Amino acid sequence: MRIIFFFFFLLSIAIDCKAQQFNGVWGGRLQIPSSLRIVFTFTTKEDGKILATWQSPDQSKLILLTDTCFVKGDSIFITAKKYKVSFKGKLIGDSIIQSLFTQGIDIPIVLRKVDKISELKRPQTPLPPFTYHSENVSFFNADKSIQFAGTF
Repeated sequence: MRIIFFFFFLLSIAIDCKAQQFNGVWGGRLQIPSSLRIVFTFTTKEDGKILATWQSPDQSKLILLTDTCFVKGDSIFITAKKYKVSFKGKLIGDSIIQSLFTQGIDIPIVLRKVDKISELKRPQTPLPPFTYHSENVSFFNADKSIQFAGTF
């Protein structure tokens, strides 16, 4: 009986260690007609189960939840039913996951371990010099009581 208990104890430690190899932030690019970043964040809970969230920072800052996530050996499997997404990947070394992202079609993607998610820089107030011609214009309405102005 002690041998069986000891065996299951060692097995649970081995499974927990495999799950922890995936902990952290992993990012890659889906090569579709345009390139789209996909980022997964994996966290191992106290019970040994792995929690996965994902996002597409090029589209939104919204963090999406997954329905299932489990590790088997050096592979990880994820589903997000709401988005009709599945993901399966194999750990290569300690910083690359060779994987397949599926959402209607299978798209290969390589995820690399990163320190953080880099934000997409989209300035809301562009500064000169512009890559286009701009011109300030102004005019009055018919009775000259209101002045309109803008930039083309």
